[in-house]
Amino acid sequence: MLKKIIVLGMATAAIVLSQGAIAKDYTTVRIATEGAFKPWNFKDSSGELKGFDVDIANELCKRMEVTCEISEQAWKGIIPALKVKKYDAIIAGMNSTAKRRKAISFSRPYAIAERKFYVMEGSPLAGVTSELAFINLDEVSTEEQKVLEKLKAQLKGKVIGVQAQTILEAFVQKYMADSVEIRSYDSQESLDLDVEAGRVDVGMASASYLLPAIKDGKKFKMIAAGFAGDVFGTGVSVGLRKEDAELSAKFSNAINSAIEDGTVEKLSQKWFGFSLTPAE
Repeated sequence: MLKKIIVLGMATAAIVLSQGAIAKDYTTVRIATEGAFKPWNFKDSSGELKGFDVDIANELCKRMEVTCEISEQAWKGIIPALKVKKYDAIIAGMNSTAKRRKAISFSRPYAIAERKFYVMEGSPLAGVTSELAFINLDEVSTEEQKVLEKLKAQLKGKVIGVQAQTILEAFVQKYMADSVEIRSYDSQESLDLDVEAGRVDVGMASASYLLPAIKDGKKFKMIAAGFAGDVFGTGVSVGLRKEDAELSAKFSNAINSAIEDGTVEKLSQKWFGFSLTPAE
């Protein structure tokens, strides 16, 4: 009986392979990135795409022995365009979250980063601090809950800006909506302009975005605790169509290799000045 099952399984696999549903000869992989989230991904003065994501994409393609074709795609619509096969993968600082995993699949994480509130230097909120440096929303302790409630009280009635259709928007809607006004933006750049102009009281972004921005001269100050877990997902990963399991495995294997030999760490230090390397 066991022999019959094995033979049947091999025959079924052969049929699937012959139909091309599993085996696919990838020679070129089309990758989308946002191009408006420095230093993750952005366009330089000549219009060329640059950044951590772009370097990571090229590195992973090299390890997979395929040609990379990287194109710009606005964040709004980046997942729908993947699903209709405008490109094969998303490498755009995108976290793997439970909500997104309902629509697409993800590789293993290639980076980890916490989220922070930020204000302009000199803002009345610039002195908002926290007893905790970090809150893990997956398992909120009694102490973490107290810190979160205190922060909500400190921000009560303020206008908080976030990029639309992001995990940052999901966070403020879930945890802060009953105490603040939420204003959503089509890009992080647009949000930053309104923070600088005083049209919003507080912004929210990844610390990995804010620290380089501050180093480059932005007069921002990060406040309160950092956040991770829950709506923020399990880490920054490559987004793929659910049916492309083989390509997902190729990306994950390439990421493992890039982590093991220190390439992800090297690129983290190059673009951010600190480590975003996830655990192996």
